[in-house]
Amino acid sequence: MKTLLFCALSAALIISLFSLSGLAQEKDAGKKPENLAAQQAKVKEQLQVIEKKMEELAVTLEEKQPDDAKRLRNAWQAIRERLILEDMEVVRNALLKEEFWKALPKEVELIEKLADLLNELVGRKFKSEEAIKELDQLRKSIEQIKGLIEKEQKILEGTKGVTDRDQRIKDIEDAIQQLNALAKRQQELVTNPVKSGQDTDSRLAQELANIKKQLDEIIQKQQDLSEKTSETVTKGQPERMESLGGEQKELKDQTSELADKVNQAAKSSSGEQSQSLQKASGALNDAQEAMQKAAEQLTEQKGNPARESQEQAKKSLQQAKESLDKATQQLAQAASSKSDSKKAAGNQQQLAQDTKQTADQIGKMAKEGDQNTPVQQAQKSTQNASSSMSKAGEQFQKEGTQSQSAGQSQQQALKELEQAKKALEEEKQRELAKKAEDEMKKLAGEQKETEQKTGEVGKQLEQSQPKSPQSESAGRQLKKSQGSMQGAQGNLQQQNPGGAQQDEKDALQALKKAQDELEQRADELEKERQQEELVQIEEALRKIRDRQLEVNKNTVELNDKEPISAESRFAREDKLRLKQAAEEEGALQEETLNVVKKLDEEDAAVFGGVLRTVALDMKEVKELLVAEDTDKYTQRVESEIIAQLEALLEALKRVIKEKPGEPQPPGQSGGGGGKRPLIPPVAELKMLKKMQNETHQQTKEIDDALLQSGPPNFIQKKIINRLAHRQGTIVALTEKMREAILKQIEKRREGQK
Repeated sequence: MKTLLFCALSAALIISLFSLSGLAQEKDAGKKPENLAAQQAKVKEQLQVIEKKMEELAVTLEEKQPDDAKRLRNAWQAIRERLILEDMEVVRNALLKEEFWKALPKEVELIEKLADLLNELVGRKFKSEEAIKELDQLRKSIEQIKGLIEKEQKILEGTKGVTDRDQRIKDIEDAIQQLNALAKRQQELVTNPVKSGQDTDSRLAQELANIKKQLDEIIQKQQDLSEKTSETVTKGQPERMESLGGEQKELKDQTSELADKVNQAAKSSSGEQSQSLQKASGALNDAQEAMQKAAEQLTEQKGNPARESQEQAKKSLQQAKESLDKATQQLAQAASSKSDSKKAAGNQQQLAQDTKQTADQIGKMAKEGDQNTPVQQAQKSTQNASSSMSKAGEQFQKEGTQSQSAGQSQQQALKELEQAKKALEEEKQRELAKKAEDEMKKLAGEQKETEQKTGEVGKQLEQSQPKSPQSESAGRQLKKSQGSMQGAQGNLQQQNPGGAQQDEKDALQALKKAQDELEQRADELEKERQQEELVQIEEALRKIRDRQLEVNKNTVELNDKEPISAESRFAREDKLRLKQAAEEEGALQEETLNVVKKLDEEDAAVFGGVLRTVALDMKEVKELLVAEDTDKYTQRVESEIIAQLEALLEALKRVIKEKPGEPQPPGQSGGGGGKRPLIPPVAELKMLKKMQNETHQQTKEIDDALLQSGPPNFIQKKIINRLAHRQGTIVALTEKMREAILKQIEKRREGQK
């Protein structure tokens, strides 16, 4: 039922359109004006019947098909608001009075109004309006969510500040403990400079013992693994090889870690033991390479090659063990031959090195931009302590273990360590004095406010129409964000900034997902809107071109007529045709400027610029026709108008076919605030290039003509002026394109930060 009724109404409108289109043709065919007026009256009666049927059908469909009823009412309302019936009466009266110049443009206007009405009735325009409404709602929600993200980010930063403060206090306490431990070691060395267990050689000996123990374990594991591999190959059990390959890889990783330890030990030693340790490290690296190869071969079920690689690994491990044994012996020999003064110097230098590391750790606690703070004072005092310890080591080396100057340096180191401790205690008290409790209460209040606003945005989104999978998903994310915000608020009230921080991160993540969902939907709608906008612009330009062709045709026909007298070139009826053509050209200029306005709103600089030159040409043609000038120059300008319109239509056809508005990088979509160009920059550049090529060709033609004819005549001067103006337009459009491209590059850079 619904389909039949809509088809009937649509068919009736189409009949009206054809009837109106035929009036102009019948006028040209010589039909009497009273007959044309009668036919116009009949068309009006048909439309009145359609209007009544629309009203009746809307009432019938109201309950079960409200959308269709609304569409009918929109169309019915348009008949009245756009004064369609009134315009038909104007046309009828003009036809009765034989004022064809007045009737013709009004007929064209009526045809366009009825065509729009037909589009509205079948739903195209209504859908567009609904999409625009949804797009506006989405953009509003996106901006609101952006604001929520910004607020939640600030709350997170505030909570992180509280958490960082707790961590800072812990770091200060750890540093104080380290200073106490260093002071204790220094005090012990004051009492006994050659105390065992503190010197570098003793530490290295202990480290080598641990390394040898780990190496023995690896050697045994490799032996067991080699036996398993041999057994698997002998018994023909390839399915076990993959498992053995995993074990071999794990053993390879352990060997790699041990090689790194041996390498570090080599760097901290000297002399012959350093060379032996480097050999041990190299042998371990050879072993791990052989193990890696064996693991790969086992995975590929290559049993015998894997056994050969395992044997190579065992051989390299044994070489590493021999080098480690040699390094241990060399270290023991060096230690036995070392004097007490060297031991004392070594102990003191090791302590100085450890103290310097602590000073570096304290320095990392200093905040950027701070000057002469307790932390910086503590770092400086610890560095001074390290210098005093190093100096004591040098003095022990030169003067022996009874050196008084070395003792004084040790006491100075203790004094510096004490000053560092006092500075850190002061910093700790400063941090504790900050009222974290009050700050968390304030953050909890801000979190509650943000949670409520998130709920409001979610409610608005839930109530908005129409629904889409993306908007529903965004609604779920907002609810999830609300839950996390409530958790953060609770944690802040309970003085648990660590827990609150995680909740705030979860809330932010959910908000960003909601934003992404809405931007995706907005992007889809923006693409649809732009596609429809392009089609409408193409249709508008096509109509303008067709009507311009009629003007051009009239100009040529009138120009070909012989002058009726020396005083007057055109007859009365021809002057009327010129007047109508001039008025039509003026109407075309206005319609062209309307399209220019649309293109300017969409930032289509080149397309808009080209069409603006077309409008200027139309203005010139109108003035020429008013002056009854139909010569070659006028025809040239008219031809160039058609050429420019054809170029624009061809370019638009390609853009529509290529479906503009493909997905953009994150943060740069049309829905997210960054406006997507209606005309792709590549298409704009091609149009600009075409415009430049044509201008160059026309310039060359006029230049060649002037070389043959000499100074330019009146028409050639006008053409040269047009080309100069066209070139100036190209320069201006090129600059606009350059600025637009730079702006896009800057936006992309900001989006990548």
